[in-house]
Amino acid sequence: MNKLARPAGVAAAAVLAVLGLASCGSTKLKGPQVASQMKSEALAPKGITKATVNCPAEIEAKAGAVVQCSLTSEGKKGDVTAKIADDEGTLSDYEADVDEIQLALIEQNAEEEESGLSQVDCPSSSKPKKGATFFCTGKISGSGFGVVVINQTAEDSSVKVKLQKRKLRTSQIERNITSAVKKRGINAKVSCPGTVTSQKGSVFRCTVRNPANGKQITIVAKQKDSAGNFDLKVEN
Repeated sequence: MNKLARPAGVAAAAVLAVLGLASCGSTKLKGPQVASQMKSEALAPKGITKATVNCPAEIEAKAGAVVQCSLTSEGKKGDVTAKIADDEGTLSDYEADVDEIQLALIEQNAEEEESGLSQVDCPSSSKPKKGATFFCTGKISGSGFGVVVINQTAEDSSVKVKLQKRKLRTSQIERNITSAVKKRGINAKVSCPGTVTSQKGSVFRCTVRNPANGKQITIVAKQKDSAGNFDLKVEN
């Protein structure tokens, strides 16, 4: 009987192998394949298309396990995860920790959305999400640095932008005009708008009144650069 047991066992194993019933090794997921899925399912919906994703070279497909990959985009780092839904290696429940990367993308999109806007910088604590509003700074052509209000209109980092140009005080110009007139022996009263919006080429007017005789002239101030320097001339 003992002599027949081994051949019978071998025969049974052979039959199972032919029928495809023999035990097989677990499914393995390849890193590049997982990285591609992470890009399309977790990153692309956020508008992130230029990222390098690094996943483990080989991952065992075990239902319930979590796959974690790292990524970089233009020098900024993040992580993305997915859950293995079944033993076939189907991925689901993607999560992306990419606030820093997405915020940089939002800043870039704001510059593209608004002509003449550059060097947009938002607080690092900003949390990108659809409907979020960010109060940032940026360089506005002809005006200098001002406030840039960014509204994230969609998950894919699309934005709408409003600019708040900086305000310039005119008190120094008033003093300059007063000093220039005083050198001519006139103690004039100079009146300019309290503040003006900074924009190269913009104009405002000041009145210069001589209390001694009641005569009055108008000085035209024209902004000549984004630094807030002005050219002055008497209005004819």
